[in-house]
Amino acid sequence: MAVYPKLDDSVGIVEEASILLQAGLYEDSLAKVRKVVAWEPQNQAARNIFYKALIQAGNVAYAEPGILSACANPPTAGDAWFLLSTLRLKQGRRKDAIGLLKRHLDLHPRDIEAWSHMKVITDGAGDSELGEQIDQVIAELSGTATPGVPVKASSRSLYFSPVGKNGLEFFRKIRARFPDSIFDFLIIAYDDAEFGELSAGIELVRDRGQKWRLIKKYLTPERVANYEYVFMWDDDIDPGSFDSAQFIEILRRNHLDIAQPSLTSDSYSFHPITVQRSSEVGRLTNFVEIMCPVYAAKTWPAIYSYIDPDINEFGWGYDLIPIGRKGIVDAMPVRHTRPGQSGRAGAESQYFAWCKRYNVTRNPFVSIKPLE
Repeated sequence: MAVYPKLDDSVGIVEEASILLQAGLYEDSLAKVRKVVAWEPQNQAARNIFYKALIQAGNVAYAEPGILSACANPPTAGDAWFLLSTLRLKQGRRKDAIGLLKRHLDLHPRDIEAWSHMKVITDGAGDSELGEQIDQVIAELSGTATPGVPVKASSRSLYFSPVGKNGLEFFRKIRARFPDSIFDFLIIAYDDAEFGELSAGIELVRDRGQKWRLIKKYLTPERVANYEYVFMWDDDIDPGSFDSAQFIEILRRNHLDIAQPSLTSDSYSFHPITVQRSSEVGRLTNFVEIMCPVYAAKTWPAIYSYIDPDINEFGWGYDLIPIGRKGIVDAMPVRHTRPGQSGRAGAESQYFAWCKRYNVTRNPFVSIKPLE
C-alpha cells in the first residue's frame, strides 16, 4: 500500500484535479487527486473527482467497489448514486442507469447536471416524450423556457456583436477577416450608427440593452442550432491579421468547446492568462474571457441555461461556467482597444448572487498544456 506524505493543501489539490478532469485529462486528474482520497477518505469532493476520472478513463472495475460502498452509507453518499448511474451507463446497463439517476434526483432535485445526464440517456433510448418532460424541468431550473435543441451539422459559423458608432472602424476590419463564404452576421446596432455598405449581406437589428440581455434575447439555442461555432465579440476588438478560418481549424483539431484569441501586449487586459504567450499554437486552459469568446454550437444550449440577466446582467462570472473544453489561441492575437467598465455599480453583488444560485465557484486560472 502506497504511503503518501501529509497533505498541506488538499483544497488546492482537489481544485487542480477538477480542472484536469474538466479538460479531459483523466489520468492526470487521477494522479493528482488519489493522494487526497488516500489521506482524507471522507473528502467527498475528492472522491467524486476520483471516481469520475476512473470511469471516464475506462477503469470501471476499479471504481465500482468504492462507489457501491458509498451508496450503502447514506450519510456520506454525496453524488454516489449519480456516479453509479454513470458507471452503469458505461457498462451498457441503460435501464439501471435511469433508476439510479432517479434516486439521485430524489435527493438533489435541482441538480441540472443530473437532469441533463438523464436527457442524454433517454434520447439514446429514443424516449422522446420523457425527453421533452426533462427539457421542461431543465428550462424551469435554469430560468428559461427554451429546451435544449439538437445541433445540425454545418460548416458555417455565426458572428454576433452589439456594435455602436465607436465600433464601426473595427467592424469594418472584422468584415475583411470573416469571409461571407463561411460566416453569417447578426449585428445589434445599439445607437444611431450608420453602417452604410457594411450592412450588405448581414442581419442588422437596432436594439438597446446590456450585452448579455441581448445575447439571451437573440442567441437562443434554436437560432444557434444550425451553426458550428458562434463568435460573440465586443465591438472594441481590433482583429489585426486574425485568420478566422484557421482559428476554426485549431478549434476543430483540439476539440475545443469554448475558446478565444489571446490579447496583444498593448491591449487593455484584466486577466494575465489571456495575454499572448510564446506558445506555437495556444494553450488548453480552464478559462476563456467573455470579451471575445467563441462557443461550439453543440455546447451553447448548456451555456445558455446559465445566462441569467435578471440576476446578473453585467456578466461577471459567465466565464466561470463549468462546461466544456477551453483554450486560448496565441497564434493569432487580437487587440482589446478600450478599458473595461469593471467597476460598474452592482456588478459584484450580482456576481455573488448568480454564483450562489447556480453553484459556480472560481478556481485559479491555469494553462494546462499546449494546443496542437
